[in-house]
Amino acid sequence: MGIIYRNYENKNKSDYKNLHQLAKICRKKRYKLFVVNNLNLALKIKAHGVYIPAFNKQISNALNLNNKNILIIGSAHNQKEIQKKISQK
Repeated sequence: MGIIYRNYENKNKSDYKNLHQLAKICRKKRYKLFVVNNLNLALKIKAHGVYIPAFNKQISNALNLNNKNILIIGSAHNQKEIQKKISQK
């Protein structure tokens, strides 16, 4: 089981506190937790990975994941988006 955390509107500190609690619960229940578009936040809360949505066309292989045990997942809804995700690695 996995949970994708995405909150495009609220970016305040109480939101971080809630996310930190969610990460603890996920670790306890052995759920995978993915944070949308934010590698630094995913690393900070020790999430399993980062989720790159289909509409995000700018993130590329610039994510520096050398020596980091983190997964990247994404979504694509057609052949063009699939090719974009492949190019994003």
